[in-house]
Amino acid sequence: MIAKEKRFVSIHDGPELSRETKRSCLLENERLVHELRTRQGELELQNQELRRSQRELEASHSKYSNLYDLAPVGYFSLDKNGLILEANLTGADLLGEHREALIHRQFPLFVADRRDLNIFSAHLRDVFERRGLQTCEIKLKRKYGPVLYVRVQSIAVEDIEENTAYSQTAIIDITGRKAIEEALSNSRRQSRELYLNLLDIREEERTSIARELHDELGQTLTALKMDASWFSTRVAGKGKLSERAESMSELVDTMIQSLKRILSDLRPSVLDHLGLSAAIDWQVKEFRRKTGIDCELDMNPSDIVLDKERSTALFRIFQEALTNVIRHAEATKVRVSLAKADKETILEIEDNGKGITREQIADPQSFGLVGIRERAHSLGGAAKVTASRTGGTTVAVSIPTASS
Repeated sequence: MIAKEKRFVSIHDGPELSRETKRSCLLENERLVHELRTRQGELELQNQELRRSQRELEASHSKYSNLYDLAPVGYFSLDKNGLILEANLTGADLLGEHREALIHRQFPLFVADRRDLNIFSAHLRDVFERRGLQTCEIKLKRKYGPVLYVRVQSIAVEDIEENTAYSQTAIIDITGRKAIEEALSNSRRQSRELYLNLLDIREEERTSIARELHDELGQTLTALKMDASWFSTRVAGKGKLSERAESMSELVDTMIQSLKRILSDLRPSVLDHLGLSAAIDWQVKEFRRKTGIDCELDMNPSDIVLDKERSTALFRIFQEALTNVIRHAEATKVRVSLAKADKETILEIEDNGKGITREQIADPQSFGLVGIRERAHSLGGAAKVTASRTGGTTVAVSIPTASS
């Protein structure tokens, strides 16, 4: 403005000026005054806009500060070593400290134990090395109150002016969720133990009933068969009496065959006497005979020896899988493989039927599949049921091989 003021021309300075010159000077002065007033008006508008922007900025900062402090999530800014640079009120409350007392303290000091400290250290390292959002779950100890289970979510931020990086870390209290998960896990564990206990009781009852039927009813039928044979020889050639004797003998034979079938269904003696491989081979032959479905068996090695618990579990799983084929698959061919490696034994049953849906696999009412999974899980193994893209269903079971 000073430079511009120097441009004003006084009509009283210097020698006498002509009328035309004086008029020209007056016009120039008026133009400069008008330009100056215009600039002053523009500056005033700019100042008003600046003051408005400043008020909006202050209001926005206040709003952000309130949201930052009142958010139900703890927010922290941490350097690469876990030093707390900033914290909101919720974060300070989670740790049971005043916010001012947290600044420049090490966040890892609040981690509950060494295991969680290792998890958090790896988390913080990944934040700055891998970048992107990183997540972990740890326990935090507080100045007062119980230990908290929290989810930690962090992302690295570059400070261009300071040429440094820090993490923006959100701490979410999941103690309540963890308590529910633990209760649910205990409930599932108890249900699994109850289910397995029922399976054991069922197996024991089957064995006991089979033994009783074999010892009591089996002996009685054998004696009856002997008496029927004796009677038949005594009445041979005596017309209707001989026919009745033969009919009675045939009826006893039918009862004996029915008893053998019932005993095999309850507890195949071949499983106890000859082992898993022989029992699987026998069941395959029975499956072919009863259903007419082609069933191919591959065993490697040909004689697989397992302890009683594992043999029984795999045999019952195999029976259940074949039962599902009969009931649901509409298959014309089944392929069975049983293999034993150093650390695990693998059983696979694959059919060429209509397949199984995801809903059927996940259905908790599919008790056959539930039983297969639970039997495998009880031995530290796993069972997987899948549908082939070309049709059919595969049941794959693997269990650890017991040490000899």
